Amino acid sequence: MKITIGPVTHESGRESSNIEAAAYDEHSRVLTIAFKNGSVYDYADVAPEAITEGLLKAESAGKWLNQSVKPSHAYRKVGEIAWTQPKVKSEA
Repeated sequence: MKITIGPVTHESGRESSNIEAAAYDEHSRVLTIAFKNGSVYDYADVAPEAITEGLLKAESAGKWLNQSVKPSHAYRKVGEIAWTQPKVKSEA
């Protein structure tokens, strides 16, 4: 089962200042995080309980990621999210 969480918000309703969105694949146990700077990372072997008891209940998603996931899980950068601004036609 794949769970998509995004945008990441605190229980108070405030959006994360660092994380744009997250997705979790329960089968592969991979947590994917899209950061507000555009970087996208996969974190390996993350237990489902870490998502339900950690990420979804964390007061700060970024702090939870830095303290609970990054130190103990292999990760890799998988891409960049790049936004392209629409071209504005100039009026002649």
